[in-house]
Amino acid sequence: MARSLTFAFPGDINTLTGGYLYDKRVMAELANLGWQVDALSLDDRFPWVCDSTKERTARRLSQVDTNHYLVVDGLALGVMGHYAELIKRNRPFTALVHHPLALESGLDRQTAKAWQQSEQAALAQASHIIVTSNLTRLTLIDQFGVAASKVTVIMPGVDIPLRTPHRATDVPSSTNTNTVELLSVGSLVPRKGFDILVQALAQIKQLDWHLSVIGDDQRAPDTASQIRNLIADCGLVGRIDLLGAQPNDVLTEHYQAADVFVLASRYEGYGMAYAEAMTWGLPVIGTQAGAARDTLAWPGAIAVAVEDQQALANALERVVSEPALRQQMRQAALEHAQRLLTWGQVGEQFASALISQISNRSASHRQADS
Repeated sequence: MARSLTFAFPGDINTLTGGYLYDKRVMAELANLGWQVDALSLDDRFPWVCDSTKERTARRLSQVDTNHYLVVDGLALGVMGHYAELIKRNRPFTALVHHPLALESGLDRQTAKAWQQSEQAALAQASHIIVTSNLTRLTLIDQFGVAASKVTVIMPGVDIPLRTPHRATDVPSSTNTNTVELLSVGSLVPRKGFDILVQALAQIKQLDWHLSVIGDDQRAPDTASQIRNLIADCGLVGRIDLLGAQPNDVLTEHYQAADVFVLASRYEGYGMAYAEAMTWGLPVIGTQAGAARDTLAWPGAIAVAVEDQQALANALERVVSEPALRQQMRQAALEHAQRLLTWGQVGEQFASALISQISNRSASHRQADS
Protein backbone atom coordinates (compact mmCIF):
# COMPACT_ATOMS: atom_id res chain seq x y z
CA MET A 1 0.00 0.00 0.00
CA ALA A 2 1.41 3.39 -1.01
CA ARG A 3 2.32 5.83 1.71
CA SER A 4 0.47 9.14 1.61
CA LEU A 5 1.73 12.64 2.32
CA THR A 6 0.09 16.03 2.52
CA PHE A 7 2.64 18.80 2.01
CA ALA A 8 1.44 22.27 3.05
CA PHE A 9 3.05 25.51 1.88
CA PRO A 10 1.92 29.13 1.31
CA GLY A 11 0.72 30.23 -2.11
CA ASP A 12 2.09 28.91 -5.41
CA ILE A 13 4.53 25.97 -5.36
CA ASN A 14 6.03 27.32 -8.61
CA THR A 15 7.26 30.48 -6.88
CA LEU A 16 10.88 30.94 -7.91
CA THR A 17 12.73 30.81 -4.60
CA GLY A 18 15.03 28.18 -3.16
CA GLY A 19 12.53 27.21 -0.49
CA TYR A 20 9.71 26.54 -2.94
CA LEU A 21 12.07 24.71 -5.28
CA TYR A 22 13.12 22.44 -2.42
CA ASP A 23 9.48 21.71 -1.53
CA LYS A 24 8.55 21.05 -5.15
CA ARG A 25 11.46 18.72 -5.80
CA VAL A 26 10.90 16.75 -2.58
CA MET A 27 7.26 16.20 -3.52
CA ALA A 28 8.26 15.08 -7.00
CA GLU A 29 10.88 12.67 -5.71
CA LEU A 30 8.50 11.16 -3.15
CA ALA A 31 5.97 10.64 -5.94
CA ASN A 32 8.71 8.91 -7.95
CA LEU A 33 9.22 6.60 -4.96
CA GLY A 34 5.56 5.59 -5.13
CA TRP A 35 4.12 7.92 -2.50
CA GLN A 36 0.73 9.54 -2.95
CA VAL A 37 1.55 13.24 -2.51
CA ASP A 38 -1.13 15.89 -2.02
CA ALA A 39 0.02 19.51 -2.33
CA LEU A 40 -1.91 21.79 0.03
CA SER A 41 -1.64 25.48 -0.86
CA LEU A 42 -2.19 27.83 2.08
CA ASP A 43 -2.85 31.58 2.14
CA ASP A 44 -0.25 33.26 -0.08
CA ARG A 45 0.13 36.17 2.34
CA PHE A 46 2.09 34.08 4.84
CA PRO A 47 4.04 35.02 6.91
CA TRP A 48 2.28 38.41 6.91
CA VAL A 49 -1.14 37.25 8.11
CA CYS A 50 -3.53 38.12 10.93
CA ASP A 51 -4.39 35.91 13.90
CA SER A 52 -7.71 34.79 12.41
CA THR A 53 -5.87 33.47 9.33
CA LYS A 54 -3.36 31.66 11.54
CA GLU A 55 -6.13 30.00 13.53
CA ARG A 56 -8.15 29.12 10.44
CA THR A 57 -5.08 27.61 8.78
CA ALA A 58 -4.16 25.60 11.86
CA ARG A 59 -7.68 24.16 12.04
CA ARG A 60 -7.53 23.30 8.34
CA LEU A 61 -4.23 21.46 8.85
CA SER A 62 -5.62 19.63 11.87
CA GLN A 63 -8.29 18.12 9.62
CA VAL A 64 -5.81 16.52 7.20
CA ASP A 65 -6.40 12.77 6.98
CA THR A 66 -4.50 11.11 9.83
CA ASN A 67 -3.53 8.30 7.44
CA HIS A 68 -1.34 10.88 5.69
CA TYR A 69 2.02 12.12 6.84
CA LEU A 70 1.77 15.90 7.19
CA VAL A 71 4.64 18.29 6.43
CA VAL A 72 4.17 22.03 6.97
CA ASP A 73 6.60 24.52 5.45
CA GLY A 74 8.07 26.89 8.01
CA LEU A 75 7.17 29.98 5.99
CA ALA A 76 3.61 29.38 7.21
CA LEU A 77 4.16 27.39 10.40
CA GLY A 78 6.67 29.82 11.86
CA VAL A 79 4.12 32.55 12.50
CA MET A 80 1.33 30.27 13.76
CA GLY A 81 2.75 30.24 17.27
CA HIS A 82 0.42 28.69 19.82
CA TYR A 83 -2.19 28.03 17.12
CA ALA A 84 -0.01 25.10 16.02
CA GLU A 85 -1.31 23.30 19.11
CA LEU A 86 -4.63 22.96 17.27
CA ILE A 87 -2.86 20.78 14.70
CA LYS A 88 -1.09 18.65 17.29
CA ARG A 89 -4.33 17.91 19.15
CA ASN A 90 -5.65 15.97 16.16
CA ARG A 91 -2.54 14.58 14.53
CA PRO A 92 1.29 14.59 14.46
CA PHE A 93 3.07 16.75 11.91
CA THR A 94 6.57 17.50 10.63
CA ALA A 95 7.89 21.04 10.29
CA LEU A 96 10.21 21.93 7.41
CA VAL A 97 12.46 24.87 8.28
CA HIS A 98 14.57 26.42 5.52
CA HIS A 99 15.81 29.10 7.91
CA PRO A 100 14.22 30.78 10.95
CA LEU A 101 11.86 33.56 9.92
CA ALA A 102 13.24 35.98 12.52
CA LEU A 103 16.61 35.92 10.73
CA GLU A 104 15.18 37.49 7.57
CA SER A 105 17.03 40.74 6.84
CA GLY A 106 15.15 44.03 6.97
CA LEU A 107 12.79 43.14 9.83
CA ASP A 108 12.30 45.67 12.60
CA ARG A 109 13.32 44.52 16.05
CA GLN A 110 9.74 44.08 17.29
CA THR A 111 8.74 41.87 14.35
CA ALA A 112 11.91 39.79 14.60
CA LYS A 113 11.30 39.20 18.32
CA ALA A 114 7.65 38.32 17.76
CA TRP A 115 8.50 35.89 14.97
CA GLN A 116 11.17 34.18 17.05
CA GLN A 117 8.74 33.65 19.91
CA SER A 118 6.04 32.48 17.51
CA GLU A 119 8.31 30.04 15.69
CA GLN A 120 9.62 28.63 18.96
CA ALA A 121 6.05 28.01 20.13
CA ALA A 122 5.05 26.42 16.83
CA LEU A 123 8.08 24.15 16.62
CA ALA A 124 7.39 22.93 20.14
CA GLN A 125 4.19 21.37 18.77
CA ALA A 126 5.86 19.59 15.85
CA SER A 127 6.61 15.89 16.24
CA HIS A 128 9.64 16.19 13.98
CA ILE A 129 11.59 18.97 12.28
CA ILE A 130 13.49 18.74 8.99
CA VAL A 131 16.03 21.46 8.22
CA THR A 132 18.18 22.10 5.17
CA SER A 133 21.56 22.75 6.82
CA ASN A 134 23.59 21.87 9.89
CA LEU A 135 23.67 25.55 10.87
CA THR A 136 19.87 25.75 10.95
CA ARG A 137 19.81 22.62 13.13
CA LEU A 138 22.23 24.20 15.61
CA THR A 139 20.31 27.48 15.52
CA LEU A 140 17.05 25.75 16.42
CA ILE A 141 18.74 23.86 19.24
CA ASP A 142 20.63 26.85 20.66
CA GLN A 143 18.14 29.68 20.10
CA PHE A 144 14.72 28.02 19.85
CA GLY A 145 14.94 25.39 22.58
CA VAL A 146 14.44 22.46 20.19
CA ALA A 147 15.67 19.03 21.29
CA ALA A 148 18.52 17.75 19.14
CA SER A 149 16.81 14.36 18.74
CA LYS A 150 13.86 16.08 17.11
CA VAL A 151 15.79 17.54 14.15
CA THR A 152 16.93 15.89 10.91
CA VAL A 153 19.19 17.63 8.38
CA ILE A 154 18.38 17.00 4.71
CA MET A 155 20.34 19.33 2.46
CA PRO A 156 19.06 20.36 -0.97
CA GLY A 157 20.04 18.40 -4.05
CA VAL A 158 21.34 19.26 -7.50
CA ASP A 159 20.86 18.10 -11.07
CA ILE A 160 24.05 17.40 -12.98
CA PRO A 161 23.98 14.81 -15.82
CA LEU A 162 22.84 16.82 -18.84
CA ARG A 163 24.62 20.08 -18.05
CA THR A 164 27.40 21.39 -20.24
CA PRO A 165 28.68 24.84 -19.30
CA HIS A 166 28.57 27.04 -22.39
CA ARG A 167 32.11 28.32 -21.93
CA ALA A 168 33.73 25.22 -20.44
CA THR A 169 36.21 25.03 -23.33
CA ASP A 170 37.42 28.63 -23.02
CA VAL A 171 41.18 28.84 -23.18
CA PRO A 172 42.53 31.15 -20.46
CA SER A 173 44.36 34.07 -22.00
CA SER A 174 45.64 37.34 -20.67
CA THR A 175 44.49 38.92 -23.96
CA ASN A 176 40.89 37.75 -23.58
CA THR A 177 38.86 40.96 -24.04
CA ASN A 178 35.37 39.45 -24.05
CA THR A 179 32.92 40.96 -21.62
CA VAL A 180 32.77 38.83 -18.49
CA GLU A 181 29.16 37.83 -17.92
CA LEU A 182 28.19 37.86 -14.26
CA LEU A 183 25.00 36.18 -13.05
CA SER A 184 23.12 36.57 -9.78
CA VAL A 185 19.96 34.66 -8.88
CA GLY A 186 17.74 35.68 -5.99
CA SER A 187 14.65 37.68 -5.11
CA LEU A 188 15.14 41.42 -4.70
CA VAL A 189 14.71 41.39 -0.94
CA PRO A 190 17.04 42.92 1.69
CA ARG A 191 18.50 39.53 2.69
CA LYS A 192 20.03 38.94 -0.75
CA GLY A 193 22.31 41.99 -0.47
CA PHE A 194 21.94 43.38 -3.97
CA ASP A 195 22.69 46.87 -2.63
CA ILE A 196 26.11 45.63 -1.49
CA LEU A 197 26.71 43.95 -4.85
CA VAL A 198 25.84 47.05 -6.88
CA GLN A 199 28.14 49.23 -4.78
CA ALA A 200 30.96 46.69 -5.07
CA LEU A 201 30.60 46.59 -8.85
CA ALA A 202 30.66 50.39 -8.94
CA GLN A 203 34.24 50.14 -7.70
CA ILE A 204 35.34 48.12 -10.74
CA LYS A 205 33.61 50.05 -13.51
CA GLN A 206 36.88 50.19 -15.40
CA LEU A 207 36.68 46.45 -16.11
CA ASP A 208 34.65 44.85 -18.90
CA TRP A 209 31.75 43.04 -17.19
CA HIS A 210 27.97 42.80 -17.35
CA LEU A 211 25.59 41.54 -14.63
CA SER A 212 22.22 39.85 -15.11
CA VAL A 213 20.02 39.50 -12.01
CA ILE A 214 17.22 36.95 -12.15
CA GLY A 215 14.75 36.91 -9.28
CA ASP A 216 11.34 38.07 -8.13
CA ASP A 217 11.19 41.87 -8.03
CA GLN A 218 7.62 41.98 -6.66
CA ARG A 219 8.09 40.49 -3.17
CA ALA A 220 9.64 43.68 -1.76
CA PRO A 221 8.76 46.55 -4.15
CA ASP A 222 10.50 49.18 -2.03
CA THR A 223 13.75 47.20 -2.08
CA ALA A 224 13.50 46.63 -5.83
CA SER A 225 12.96 50.37 -6.34
CA GLN A 226 15.95 51.19 -4.15
CA ILE A 227 18.16 48.83 -6.14
CA ARG A 228 17.07 50.38 -9.44
CA ASN A 229 17.81 53.86 -8.08
CA LEU A 230 21.18 52.71 -6.79
CA ILE A 231 22.11 51.30 -10.19
CA ALA A 232 21.29 54.66 -11.76
CA ASP A 233 23.14 56.64 -9.08
CA CYS A 234 26.24 54.47 -9.60
CA GLY A 235 26.17 55.00 -13.36
CA LEU A 236 25.60 51.31 -14.06
CA VAL A 237 22.43 51.45 -16.17
CA GLY A 238 22.97 49.07 -19.09
CA ARG A 239 25.66 47.17 -17.24
CA ILE A 240 23.31 45.67 -14.66
CA ASP A 241 20.01 44.24 -15.90
CA LEU A 242 17.27 43.33 -13.41
CA LEU A 243 15.31 40.69 -15.31
CA GLY A 244 12.75 39.71 -12.69
CA ALA A 245 11.53 36.15 -12.20
CA GLN A 246 12.11 33.98 -15.27
CA PRO A 247 11.00 30.48 -16.34
CA ASN A 248 13.47 27.63 -16.07
CA ASP A 249 14.40 27.60 -19.76
CA VAL A 250 15.41 31.27 -19.63
CA LEU A 251 17.32 30.72 -16.39
CA THR A 252 19.13 27.80 -18.02
CA GLU A 253 20.20 30.03 -20.92
CA HIS A 254 21.69 32.52 -18.48
CA TYR A 255 23.58 29.84 -16.57
CA GLN A 256 25.00 28.56 -19.84
CA ALA A 257 26.06 32.05 -20.95
CA ALA A 258 27.55 33.13 -17.61
CA ASP A 259 31.22 33.27 -16.71
CA VAL A 260 30.87 33.94 -12.97
CA PHE A 261 28.11 33.61 -10.37
CA VAL A 262 27.92 36.18 -7.57
CA LEU A 263 25.49 36.72 -4.71
CA ALA A 264 26.07 38.97 -1.68
CA SER A 265 23.55 37.46 0.75
CA ARG A 266 23.22 38.70 4.31
CA TYR A 267 21.93 35.30 5.47
CA GLU A 268 21.32 31.88 3.93
CA GLY A 269 19.75 28.78 5.42
CA TYR A 270 21.77 26.82 2.86
CA GLY A 271 22.36 28.78 -0.34
CA MET A 272 20.78 26.72 -3.12
CA ALA A 273 21.68 29.26 -5.80
CA TYR A 274 25.36 28.82 -4.97
CA ALA A 275 25.09 25.03 -5.31
CA GLU A 276 23.14 25.39 -8.55
CA ALA A 277 25.90 27.58 -10.00
CA MET A 278 28.50 24.92 -9.15
CA THR A 279 26.71 22.35 -11.30
CA TRP A 280 27.09 24.66 -14.27
CA GLY A 281 30.80 24.91 -13.66
CA LEU A 282 30.68 28.56 -12.66
CA PRO A 283 33.24 30.25 -10.42
CA VAL A 284 31.25 31.41 -7.39
CA ILE A 285 31.68 34.56 -5.33
CA GLY A 286 29.51 34.75 -2.23
CA THR A 287 29.48 35.61 1.45
CA GLN A 288 29.97 33.82 4.74
CA ALA A 289 26.28 34.34 5.42
CA GLY A 290 24.75 31.77 7.74
CA ALA A 291 25.02 28.29 6.26
CA ALA A 292 26.53 29.70 3.06
CA ARG A 293 29.96 29.54 4.70
CA ASP A 294 29.62 25.75 4.61
CA THR A 295 28.04 25.63 1.16
CA LEU A 296 30.96 27.66 -0.18
CA ALA A 297 33.70 25.77 1.66
CA TRP A 298 35.39 24.41 -1.46
CA PRO A 299 38.31 25.54 -3.69
CA GLY A 300 36.15 26.86 -6.52
CA ALA A 301 34.47 29.55 -4.43
CA ILE A 302 35.40 32.83 -2.80
CA ALA A 303 33.39 33.75 0.30
CA VAL A 304 33.80 37.21 1.81
CA ALA A 305 32.46 38.61 5.07
CA VAL A 306 28.81 39.69 5.12
CA GLU A 307 28.33 43.31 4.00
CA ASP A 308 32.05 43.74 3.34
CA GLN A 309 31.68 45.79 0.19
CA GLN A 310 35.42 46.30 -0.28
CA ALA A 311 36.24 42.60 0.06
CA LEU A 312 33.51 41.78 -2.45
CA ALA A 313 34.84 44.39 -4.89
CA ASN A 314 38.35 42.96 -4.52
CA ALA A 315 37.13 39.42 -5.20
CA LEU A 316 35.16 40.54 -8.24
CA GLU A 317 38.10 42.50 -9.60
CA ARG A 318 40.39 39.51 -9.29
CA VAL A 319 38.02 36.98 -10.87
CA VAL A 320 36.91 39.30 -13.67
CA SER A 321 40.51 40.24 -14.47
CA GLU A 322 42.06 36.77 -14.44
CA PRO A 323 40.80 34.26 -17.04
CA ALA A 324 43.21 31.62 -15.75
CA LEU A 325 41.73 31.90 -12.27
CA ARG A 326 38.22 31.54 -13.67
CA GLN A 327 39.27 28.37 -15.45
CA GLN A 328 40.72 26.91 -12.24
CA MET A 329 37.59 27.82 -10.27
CA ARG A 330 35.38 26.40 -13.03
CA GLN A 331 37.07 23.02 -12.86
CA ALA A 332 36.92 22.99 -9.07
CA ALA A 333 33.19 23.80 -9.22
CA LEU A 334 32.45 20.88 -11.52
CA GLU A 335 34.46 18.49 -9.36
CA HIS A 336 32.76 19.65 -6.15
CA ALA A 337 29.29 19.41 -7.70
CA GLN A 338 29.83 15.71 -8.23
CA ARG A 339 29.99 15.26 -4.46
CA LEU A 340 26.67 16.96 -3.75
CA LEU A 341 23.42 15.11 -3.13
CA THR A 342 21.17 14.45 -6.11
CA TRP A 343 17.49 15.25 -5.74
CA GLY A 344 16.78 11.53 -5.90
CA GLN A 345 18.93 11.02 -2.81
CA VAL A 346 17.17 13.91 -1.09
CA GLY A 347 13.81 12.26 -1.74
CA GLU A 348 15.05 8.99 -0.28
CA GLN A 349 16.38 10.74 2.82
CA PHE A 350 13.11 12.65 3.24
CA ALA A 351 11.06 9.47 2.99
CA SER A 352 13.30 7.69 5.50
CA ALA A 353 13.06 10.60 7.94
CA LEU A 354 9.26 10.62 7.85
CA ILE A 355 8.96 6.85 8.19
CA SER A 356 11.50 6.58 11.01
CA GLN A 357 9.78 9.30 13.04
CA ILE A 358 6.45 7.49 12.85
CA SER A 359 8.18 4.24 13.82
CA ASN A 360 9.94 5.91 16.75
CA ARG A 361 6.67 7.44 18.00
CA SER A 362 4.89 4.10 17.75
CA ALA A 363 7.66 2.44 19.73
CA SER A 364 7.49 5.16 22.39
CA HIS A 365 3.72 4.76 22.70
CA ARG A 366 4.08 0.98 23.10
CA GLN A 367 6.64 1.47 25.86
CA ALA A 368 4.40 4.00 27.60
CA ASP A 369 1.46 1.57 27.49
CA SER A 370 3.45 -1.39 28.81
